[in-house]
Amino acid sequence: MPDDRIGEICSELGALIERLDDLALEALREAVARGATARPEIERRIVRARNSLERARHLLNAD
Repeated sequence: MPDDRIGEICSELGALIERLDDLALEALREAVARGATARPEIERRIVRARNSLERARHLLNAD
């Protein structure tokens, strides 16, 4: 059934979103440890990718 496969994909997207959250937090911690005062570019890119996955998950879950 397509609905089952979409549900599986949504679950996979959720797992990827969590991994990206972890990476973004790690990037921020490393930047703070280095004494940075601005968000690092890699963290911004990770957050943008994470937000895109969140939008995709939302679109797939829409009824």
